Amino acid sequence: METKLLSYAQNEILQIEQYYENTSINNIAGIMHMRNGLEYAEINAAFNALVESHDSFRLQVTRHDGEYKQYVTDFQYHDYPYLDFFEDEVGYNKWRNETARKNIFELDEQLFKCVLLRFPEGHNGLFLLQHHLISDGWSMTLAVNFLIRKLAGKNTEEDARASYLDTIATETKYEQSPRFNKDKQFWLEKLENFENNTLFEKTTLDSAVGKRRSFSLSNADTKRIKDFCENNQISISNLYSSV
Repeated sequence: METKLLSYAQNEILQIEQYYENTSINNIAGIMHMRNGLEYAEINAAFNALVESHDSFRLQVTRHDGEYKQYVTDFQYHDYPYLDFFEDEVGYNKWRNETARKNIFELDEQLFKCVLLRFPEGHNGLFLLQHHLISDGWSMTLAVNFLIRKLAGKNTEEDARASYLDTIATETKYEQSPRFNKDKQFWLEKLENFENNTLFEKTTLDSAVGKRRSFSLSNADTKRIKDFCENNQISISNLYSSV
């Protein structure tokens, strides 16, 4: 088994995982509704194609002699579980919320959870939960786009060109470059008075639960936001970040 070092970003995520052990702080969840009559076999085959094409889904973390490393497992076709919540809104909401909050980090195990669903309204879709070690908000978007093209019968070969392990090679090359030493010296001088600061402060509750407020927008407000973004050629996420 060939192992690779974790990237800088992955090491930071792993530190957070160890700090807030057995929480959902590193979970990235997404739900995909398919109201076009697609059946289990079609959706399951498309998701298997996604896993086969993107090695990030096959990354697993191991530990040897106190050091964490990662490796890519061979692809194996899998029949993902299917849950039927037809006309069961309460049961669906309970399952969704409980599942999204489960910690899915395990050594030498897959770092995602996929469940195919029949939603209370009657159409099919899927629930995808990924660990931040292998995914972020943008890669979740790429995964959904891949599934849409695959299910629509369009070409998906371009999506399979990049490997997450290319990031490791790029970082290694950077570490051996003169630019790295220059950047390192810059940040050492910039942060010389921050030695005693920590990224996270321990609280009395040791809780990783966020304090989030949710707002439901009307269809009219949603359309105005989308129109504004389209007219100004910006994404909704960039608009919200700017606000």
